[in-house]
Amino acid sequence: MYSHYMIIYEGKMHQQSRFEHLYLLAISIITIIFTAIFTAYLVNSQWSRNLEQYKNKLSFEKEASMYGFELSKELFSKAATVYQHAAHYRGAELLPNSVTPEMKSLINKLQSIDTQYPKTDSHQIFLLHNDFQIKLMASKPYIPDTLFLELAKFSLAGAKVIFKMEPNKNQYDLYIEYGKYFDNSIRVFRNSYNLEELEASVLMLNNKQN
Repeated sequence: MYSHYMIIYEGKMHQQSRFEHLYLLAISIITIIFTAIFTAYLVNSQWSRNLEQYKNKLSFEKEASMYGFELSKELFSKAATVYQHAAHYRGAELLPNSVTPEMKSLINKLQSIDTQYPKTDSHQIFLLHNDFQIKLMASKPYIPDTLFLELAKFSLAGAKVIFKMEPNKNQYDLYIEYGKYFDNSIRVFRNSYNLEELEASVLMLNNKQN
């Protein structure tokens, strides 16, 4: 009777041990699957970012060649940096570590200029030149990222951009001067718009040049 009881008990122990092994195996398989999925996601995200950066560089090369403006390797690197981080310039925000020391120095200059003017100034002006020097003549230009990127494209193609705005009236004056990289003449585009009309006009003007 005693030995029979022990055999039954040992059988239950073996059965329980087998279930524990199966449970641990299932947990391991699930962990491996989730790890593989997460790793694939990270790899794909990085690949997508690299592809987007590569496309940006190609678009710069294409736009510059259309205007007869050859980008050297150094200038090409600057152009890509300006395009990817142009929106940060308006607020002189900190940029990622990938930004060159020269660009970081430019940001520091921008910050020092920005702090010299009170935030209550009604007129705000910034200049973009094809040598990538940016000057803030008043407080931060509060404009949408998309519009700022379009203005940066004009600058990279060799145009001088002067952008004035009066936030209280929600009116914006835009001057774009095209130099030798276009048709050896100077054109001036100037008007006052509300923000939506101005952004649409810049996009239209850019498309005409393309």
